[in-house]
Amino acid sequence: MKSAAKQAIKAESGKSIRCVGECILLRRIEDHAKEITEGGIAVPEIARQKSNRGEVVALGEGRFVNGHWISMGLCVGDIVHYSKLAVGMDVPFQGETLLKLHVKQIDLVESDD
Repeated sequence: MKSAAKQAIKAESGKSIRCVGECILLRRIEDHAKEITEGGIAVPEIARQKSNRGEVVALGEGRFVNGHWISMGLCVGDIVHYSKLAVGMDVPFQGETLLKLHVKQIDLVESDD
């Protein structure tokens, strides 16, 4: 079973980051866009469509309403799809760039069911 909410990510240097509230931290999953179209036209990297998938690496504790915590329904390790218009923040950490989003910007969660 996957880890529950309120997970921190630790770096080798001993520093760690964790999300608060309804914030989630994603590692982008890059879909390899075609470099050359079927017609033979080269597509520059800047014009290729970016992936809107990511793996949850950390998430906050959720929302506190009427004395109870309401979970976000996600776990560390989940593969999610987020809106192409999502407003997030790039977070550099351990040589990679993670994406911080609000849970409301998550559209789908992949499942093996």
